[in-house]
Amino acid sequence: MSGTRQASKIRTRNRLVRSAIRLLHRSGVTSLTTGKIASEAGVAQPTFYVHFEDMKALLNEVASQISATIITRMQPVRETVMSEPSRRTVREACEMSVRALVEDPRFADLYLRHRRDVDTPLGKRFGELTKMARAVLREELLRIYPEGELPQLDIHVDLIFGMTLGLIEAIVDRRVSDLDAAVDILADSIIAQVRSHKRAAAAA
Repeated sequence: MSGTRQASKIRTRNRLVRSAIRLLHRSGVTSLTTGKIASEAGVAQPTFYVHFEDMKALLNEVASQISATIITRMQPVRETVMSEPSRRTVREACEMSVRALVEDPRFADLYLRHRRDVDTPLGKRFGELTKMARAVLREELLRIYPEGELPQLDIHVDLIFGMTLGLIEAIVDRRVSDLDAAVDILADSIIAQVRSHKRAAAAA
């Protein structure tokens, strides 16, 4: 296949994926059909099957692309916190984590909607993303607070993860519009939570 034909094929495949993301965001997975996706992409329906075996294959590609984009955006988070654990770096990590999702509200909406759908291609891939994010957060906390120094570490991981997702949802739903103020409060809440528990454990 010539370079021009290959490039054209890649562009068409990406158009189908982007069309599926738009339709998923607007109408949900139950209303998704190959005909609607092809029409949204501006191609004939048989073209869909040139690029994807079936709807499951397309949804796997959608979930993979969204996850890869989020992971790429979040790569600097770990280096930021580990370079110098402080209020400033915790805040920077919070901001990067939030922006990784809200930069494209469609990605955030689809992730929040489907991350627990374990029987769907979207849910399975987003579940893997969630598991990875939790594992990275746990490792970061372990490096800052060696084993035993922060009791109930896994509870802290879930609380921090839950607070971050809650803030992302509030931003996507437009209940929160001041992202800077929201990230300040998130960072201070995380720091206060960890410090308070450390003091209580030390005094016990």
